Amino acid sequence: MATGGLQDVPMVITVSDANNQFGFELFRKCGADRKDDNLFLAPFSISTALAMTQLGAGGATAAEIAKALKWPSQERPLKGFGSYLSLMSSAAVAHKGNSYILLGAQRIFVRQSLTLKQKFNSDAQQYFGADAKTADFQSNAEKERESINTWVSEKTQGKIKDLLPAGSLDSLTAMVLVQATYFKGFWLHQFYPRRTVKSYFRGTKGKVEVDMMSQKAKFPYARCEELSCSAIELPYDRGDGSDLYDLSMLILLPDEDDGLAALEASLTASDLAKLRSSMTTRGKVNLQLPRFSMESSLELKEVLISLGMVNAFSENNADFTGLVEQLSEDLYLSEVYHKAFVEVNEEGTEAAAAIGSRLFRCPQKN
Repeated sequence: MATGGLQDVPMVITVSDANNQFGFELFRKCGADRKDDNLFLAPFSISTALAMTQLGAGGATAAEIAKALKWPSQERPLKGFGSYLSLMSSAAVAHKGNSYILLGAQRIFVRQSLTLKQKFNSDAQQYFGADAKTADFQSNAEKERESINTWVSEKTQGKIKDLLPAGSLDSLTAMVLVQATYFKGFWLHQFYPRRTVKSYFRGTKGKVEVDMMSQKAKFPYARCEELSCSAIELPYDRGDGSDLYDLSMLILLPDEDDGLAALEASLTASDLAKLRSSMTTRGKVNLQLPRFSMESSLELKEVLISLGMVNAFSENNADFTGLVEQLSEDLYLSEVYHKAFVEVNEEGTEAAAAIGSRLFRCPQKN
């Protein structure tokens, strides 16, 4: 992403670098049990929701969340998140024409009987643009679940539905922190639909028939012998009539048909940065890309625990004393739900993601 016009650029880079590292590790953990299945997730959506949650954490709980998110220090990079999210909130009106839309929304649904601590509420609003809404979890948990899901659906243009599954909230629910992201972008160099034909694509399960798009144009491209792959960058149109771009899709293609697993296992954020820096736009590239859509639905509790967030999910050891005025010592993170969707076609890409972090009161405490 281009940093032109951003405030607090060093902090934004800190957030971006940490999110890349977190994203790779999260992807590998989530993909461990889905080796033959497609997987799509949105690390920035997840890290944003967890960063909001970390605002109210203390002690070892806060330290573990910061470490899992790959922050370089215990100091919260709040200005980086704030500038990043403000860029997302203004992206829809930054350009005209075939401009991309990139929107993020954050909301805290809090139990009616609880009052957010002033510091937490202020920081959540200032840096994350998160507003708070009271919810009657004690008497109408299922109705509130539907209300949260409706809000998420609205913020993602109907692409993410039923983020919170039936029965996921009950009378012990204290708070749900939610983040939703929506993106729609048009290719700077669009594919011609008439050139899309039925063809075969080799995946982890062998050859499958797909609608194969194709074009020949100048794209940033690189070969990486060390990773045994090629890389191509597909820019999204800014809508200002120029060839400049802010956002792009980066595609990596293993040299061998069965080389995806090895590439996923070895690729790091540092490798990706080096690969991008080596890309050049020289001759035209003959590109064939399947038209596709996919979605994923994940419960991240066990994955996040494996990344070191142990205390946050512990009824006995969680420290969320910075969240609310009442019962903070009784709160723990019970589950984190994530859904993501992406569709790639001749015009461009549409994608959406949402995450809901659910905090419970310990049932043995009154």
